[in-house]
Amino acid sequence: MLRRSSCLAAALALASLLACKDDAPPGGPSPAKSAVVGVSAKPATPSSAAPSAIASGSASAGAIGDDDKKKLKAYSAAMERGRKGTRDKDYKAAIAGFGEALAQRPGDVRALSERGYARDLAGDYALALKDLRKALGAAHTKEMQAQIWFNIGLAEEGRKDEDAARIAFAKSNDLRPTKAAAEKLEGKTKPTCTAASVDKSYVPASEYAGWLAAYQGLAARYKTRNPGLPLDEPKGDEEAKALLCKQLGCTGAGPWVVAVGDAAVLTELHVLVPIEGDAKKLVAFEEIGEGLGGSCAFVDQVVIKGGDPLQVHVTSADRTVVYMKKSAAGQLEECSKDFDGCEAACMPGEWAERDFFFDVAKRRRVVAVLQSGTGDKKLVEVSRAKNEVVLSGQGCDLKVATNPPI
Repeated sequence: MLRRSSCLAAALALASLLACKDDAPPGGPSPAKSAVVGVSAKPATPSSAAPSAIASGSASAGAIGDDDKKKLKAYSAAMERGRKGTRDKDYKAAIAGFGEALAQRPGDVRALSERGYARDLAGDYALALKDLRKALGAAHTKEMQAQIWFNIGLAEEGRKDEDAARIAFAKSNDLRPTKAAAEKLEGKTKPTCTAASVDKSYVPASEYAGWLAAYQGLAARYKTRNPGLPLDEPKGDEEAKALLCKQLGCTGAGPWVVAVGDAAVLTELHVLVPIEGDAKKLVAFEEIGEGLGGSCAFVDQVVIKGGDPLQVHVTSADRTVVYMKKSAAGQLEECSKDFDGCEAACMPGEWAERDFFFDVAKRRRVVAVLQSGTGDKKLVEVSRAKNEVVLSGQGCDLKVATNPPI
């Protein structure tokens, strides 16, 4: 069975896409019982740099300065270290290199995608899927999206979820038909529900003895995922709560959506639920969304729908920065090592709608439903009934149990 190829180790850069043959696999080197609480935040103010027409149809961030060039050069060097690690099968070095690249360009689609691929090769399928799904939101071309969906399929295969893998390979093949994706689908029934992916794996929550402990636990995970990005260090519960609630606010008796990180750079969003009978204890369901600062700022919108299991709906409309310039021949090309004359453009990625269902009593996520795409939204309806999640419409008429026996 064909699983890897030389093109799989290639970057997601446009030049790499053109270098891969058409038949190569498109791979590449995230309570109140009835209250509805809407949570959103204003993104960081975009750059006021002069507009650029270099990327038609995109919001432009304009010409880049010397500081940006230094960061981009450091990013490129880190990416090369990561790619070398992948080529040498030194996946620890690869993951570290791509992490260093993300410290220079938080949310970068290539660094996320290639780190996810390295994690897949290393057998860490859960973290691979987190990176790949984040990358998917920032992917601004069908070729990138197809590559990422293919790698999501590989990671789903790795954790033995054949249904999810089949859907991912089908999405990849729909976006960009390839021999590799076709081989993955050969002899298998084409999935009728490709508009939504259902993740039935249990994801444990974390329990903390107060706001300070919650901040410290979430901050430690943030630093592991985003090396090089600084965080404040509160000294007590009151200061910790103020930092966690600074961006989105924590109104009412909970649950709350909290943010860790600098809104001008990168924030991760989590749900905190107070424990009935022990107001000091908090259960954290982690990484339900994120926000990215800078000239292409965005922040996920989160709605806590309540109920049991607790339903949380997240809407994403990511944007990513692309650095481009015109060649001597007048053709647009993406900047890679020489950044003189480059301009930054904000490109829209995929939209995504996610529904998470959390069993607070058992401290775990029980079901997640992901929908994503480009263009107009044609959504599967996701609702909650007793002991099950119900999907309807767009060929996805099914029921998923939320409390199967273990």
